[in-house]
Amino acid sequence: MAEQKIPQQLGVEGGEGGKVIPFPQSHKTQEAVSKTLEESKAEGAKTLKDYMKELEALKDNPVSVEKLRKLKLIFLFLGKFVNVDTDKILLKSLPGEAVGEAKADYIEIDPVLLKQDDLSVFRHALVHEYAVHLEKGVDPEGLAEVETMRITGDAAMDYQAEVSNTLQVVGLLNEDKEKAILRAVELYSNEKYDQLFAEFEAAYAKKYPEKVAKNSDAALNTFQLAFPELHVSSEGEWGFDEEVVGSEAAVEAYA
Repeated sequence: MAEQKIPQQLGVEGGEGGKVIPFPQSHKTQEAVSKTLEESKAEGAKTLKDYMKELEALKDNPVSVEKLRKLKLIFLFLGKFVNVDTDKILLKSLPGEAVGEAKADYIEIDPVLLKQDDLSVFRHALVHEYAVHLEKGVDPEGLAEVETMRITGDAAMDYQAEVSNTLQVVGLLNEDKEKAILRAVELYSNEKYDQLFAEFEAAYAKKYPEKVAKNSDAALNTFQLAFPELHVSSEGEWGFDEEVVGSEAAVEAYA
């Protein structure tokens, strides 16, 4: 799982197409990230950049040549969505069944995924952790996986319950599924939680008037199933639930 970013870490609106621009990192943060990467490499981990250099050196090995070719195709694909820095992708064995983790300024991918001839799971994990969690600042696993599925065209590889709950919300934002997902990602990554709920609530009331008539909190309950890390204050504003953020949502795992 990846570190839960507090709202201030997600960034501010700006740039082309209203993209999220990360806040500048302090020198202290940069040093901490560098220290973590160096310690991990000392323990046997390596960056994907280092791994690809090793493959390039094995020019007479057809297996290595083919592996490098497949990786370059993956980055050609991923480059359509985000700028990829292979120094920010650390190959590191992860505990349990986790194969990827997104940290504050880099991601970790278990190198076991690169031992397969078919790198589709590696690609999926890379999109989920790097493109969606790290670059787009989308923290909820359900929304991150739904966006990953949109980008890759894959079926959900995990988080089935979270994906199902998320689609109950996202699916009502627009009749066009892709536009609905993009809208949810846009609003969430720009911290517009109030607007996200307002648009969903209006669409829910329109589609399920009988449910709202029976239970005025029906839309609210559905929304909170999809985004358990958010809560509404007594003033009616949405924000992070610190208890959830500090526990299960504090660390993000892709398994």
